[in-house]
Amino acid sequence: MSDLRVSDEAFLRREVVWAARQMWEKGYVVGTAGNISAYLGDVGQVLITPSGAPYDSMTPDDIVQCDLAGQKLSGKGRPSSELPVHLAVYSSRPEVRAIVHTHSVYATAIAVGRTEIPFFLDEMYYVTGARPIPTAAYARSGTAELAQNIVDALGREGKGVLMANHGCLAVGGNIREAYTIAESIEKAAMILTFARLNGAVTTLG
Repeated sequence: MSDLRVSDEAFLRREVVWAARQMWEKGYVVGTAGNISAYLGDVGQVLITPSGAPYDSMTPDDIVQCDLAGQKLSGKGRPSSELPVHLAVYSSRPEVRAIVHTHSVYATAIAVGRTEIPFFLDEMYYVTGARPIPTAAYARSGTAELAQNIVDALGREGKGVLMANHGCLAVGGNIREAYTIAESIEKAAMILTFARLNGAVTTLG
């Protein structure tokens, strides 16, 4: 293992903890819900938040390291129960290097309705693209069916999806990009909710 490799892993562990803390402080999760991961593409391994660990006191050493078969290699506790989702996304989208899964209120409210966030804000073009944010079909947490539903909804170019009756998942080339996308989806969901209360929503494109 090269010094560069060790440095990269240490950096990514800190980035996962950073995103976890941001997610907790902004109320995008309650308790230990949601999860975050980073992909170590050079060795085919994943760093993911542990199951049941509180975000406010999480440290880089708590982050669980797994191989692409889902076997734990290092870290404290068990990997998130949503590990199959993360592995499926990394397998289907080689360019993705980070995943952020939130239970943010407004995005989840739309996911409960099993509708989509239309392309209706100019800023969406620059963050999530000129396309709606779809809702993946429902399946129980931690199942292969849920993983496949999310992969199908993301497609080849999607940057985020809502998870029916569950939450939101965003992908990116790094942790901060994935987190920004998750945050942008929550903001769009909030604006959409208020816009619908005020009347019709005018879409773009």
